[in-house]
Amino acid sequence: MKIIVVGAGLQGLTTAYFLKQQGHSVLVIDRQNGPGLETSFANGGMLTPSQSAPWNNPEMLRNVFKLLYSNHAPLKIHPAAFFSSLPWMLNFIKNSSIKHFSLNQEKNYLLAQYSQQQLRTLREELNLKYDLAKRGTLKIFRSLNDMKQGVELCKSLHNSEINYNVVNQDEILKLEPALEHVINNIFGGIYFPDDESGDAYKFCQSIYSNLTPDVEFSFNTNVIQLVRKNDQITGIETSKGLVSSDIYVLAAGSYSKYLGKSVGLKIPIEPVKGYSATVSVLSSDDIPKLPVIDETRHIAITPFSNRFRIAGMAELCGYNTRISKKRINTLVGFLKELYPQYSKEVSRLDVIPWSGLRPYCSDGVPVLGDCEIGNLYLNTGHGHLGWTMSVGSSRLVTDQILDKQSDIDPMPYNINRF
Repeated sequence: MKIIVVGAGLQGLTTAYFLKQQGHSVLVIDRQNGPGLETSFANGGMLTPSQSAPWNNPEMLRNVFKLLYSNHAPLKIHPAAFFSSLPWMLNFIKNSSIKHFSLNQEKNYLLAQYSQQQLRTLREELNLKYDLAKRGTLKIFRSLNDMKQGVELCKSLHNSEINYNVVNQDEILKLEPALEHVINNIFGGIYFPDDESGDAYKFCQSIYSNLTPDVEFSFNTNVIQLVRKNDQITGIETSKGLVSSDIYVLAAGSYSKYLGKSVGLKIPIEPVKGYSATVSVLSSDDIPKLPVIDETRHIAITPFSNRFRIAGMAELCGYNTRISKKRINTLVGFLKELYPQYSKEVSRLDVIPWSGLRPYCSDGVPVLGDCEIGNLYLNTGHGHLGWTMSVGSSRLVTDQILDKQSDIDPMPYNINRF
């Protein structure tokens, strides 16, 4: 079969790999000049099935209006985006009920665990290099109440076997001695030993190198719209002309919504802007080793071999990718707060700012597989778990395309659930 994949990020590249592996002719289209240059480029770097909870938790309903103005909320809604995103927000709130939230968390955890298994197999097969670290993740809490909520969230995964350890201050320092300067400001934590971390962009580059020359790539190519006739896609109109295929896979992140709309398909996702700052260090000898998530600040720091990746913030502001200097300063300030031993050094180091649009589905669960259009398949809507769920999602979508039995049930992720 001839198959076109729209998007050369984590989802698109891994889908292309699995399809190529089965001997199909694959063309990947992307508007950037290379792979992994959109939302996959500078994310938080964490592979965390442990963080599978959707953002629309049961507390969301009574706090939603505070999000319009709060600078520290996990999701900030810009007033200008309020009305255009209203249908999405209403379903987002609907899924904040305890029943919906619990079901959606279970779906995410199952997919995330499956994806990690697939990722481990893939990196062994291809000898992928992407700054992999298998040290787990530490989530820290500033108060007893916050910590209790964090533990209850872990316990709520009834049908899962999430591995976690509740740790006190002394145990935190054994896990990460670099936190000694601020340990008195930390009440306690939860350590997730099975989590991993890595550079998603380097992963994309490694997959890309394994795809060429067998897979064709069309970079610097804008996809204008899909072309539909009855219940089939007949082609894709691009800035370089019309291209056609037997099967089409939409893995264009937040822009999947726009492209789906061009053929009458409503994909319930919204772009949610996140920020990161990558800070180089002069020496890797004393750099912290453990990724840390601060539940109070809603910011995470991932150490790589010679740099930090600080990531956080979430803004519902349409397709605006403008980088806010204030947001970047907040991230860098958090690095200095958590690791004050770097405070004097950071001002002299390179800080690379970045923003990207997470494709967030209104129920917090990705949209995968077939749809009402017979030869169109979706691989989008992963929100903050795109890196964590990428390989498993692409394997599920590929199995559907090839009419193969999947290792896990793909139906909970199908668009027909809406």
